Amino acid sequence: MPEEGMREIRRRLNSVSTTVAITRAMKTVASIKLQKIRPSIVPARQYYQAYEEAWLDAGDEARAEALRTSAGPGGAGAWPHAVFVLFSSDRGLAGSYNADVARMALDAAAAPGDAGLVVLGRKGRDAALARGLRPLKSLPWPDRPDASLARHIGRMLVDAGRFSGAQSFLVYTRFHSAFHLQAVVVPCVPPGRPEKVRRSDVLDESTLRESRTAARPEQRALWEPSAGEVAEALLPHLVASHVYLAMTESRASELAARVSAMDSASTKAEDLLEELERRYNRLRRERITRELVEASGREG
Repeated sequence: MPEEGMREIRRRLNSVSTTVAITRAMKTVASIKLQKIRPSIVPARQYYQAYEEAWLDAGDEARAEALRTSAGPGGAGAWPHAVFVLFSSDRGLAGSYNADVARMALDAAAAPGDAGLVVLGRKGRDAALARGLRPLKSLPWPDRPDASLARHIGRMLVDAGRFSGAQSFLVYTRFHSAFHLQAVVVPCVPPGRPEKVRRSDVLDESTLRESRTAARPEQRALWEPSAGEVAEALLPHLVASHVYLAMTESRASELAARVSAMDSASTKAEDLLEELERRYNRLRRERITRELVEASGREG
């Protein structure tokens, strides 16, 4: 009987040792990928902030002209009143990363009113279908931020706003640090006013100018062509840069969550490994003691 227990423990020891090796490897891979993508977060924020400043400089009248609803492809009923773009991932093993952002998007989309969901990533799509919500569009999650995909989504959201009057929101995980991730819902079309988003969440504090908190004049330059035409041409780039920023932060957040999850899994597996080794050694000592007692009995 003790031999059977020792064989079972040896089998579990081999299994847990393999698990520890896998989780350590996954943590290392995620850490390397996080180190590669992390430096691109601040430039993406700066790029978005530059477009946002130009958009605000155009003035209220020009912005209203750029956002004016007009007849176009699909007609007024092609899109719901509110569109939520969910940034999830195709893979799990990242703690509550996918569950948190999916829950926030699905709760918003399921609220009373005319709302729809555009999903990036298989995990978000599966969560929506499990809740009985069929996404308007389901797009694959790229392994790295894709500017062409960001432009495609940006153009789609701008067209939905111009031709159907739809308001768009991005639902993603904002990357503050490797240990501070925050699921957020932010307006995209029409672009949100800067006071609705903390400055430190849009651009790194070291690159901010204190003058941004001061009142901004409605018109700071003469525009050629008109400010409305410039704002209309600028809007797709502003929205695409916002989508690209969301993709970048989501990817970094996913990797950070995976590093944390694999670190936690490795620690728990190592604790279990130590416990199994103690149990195995105890059974081994008991067997040796029993054999010595039996041998001394035979000799007597």
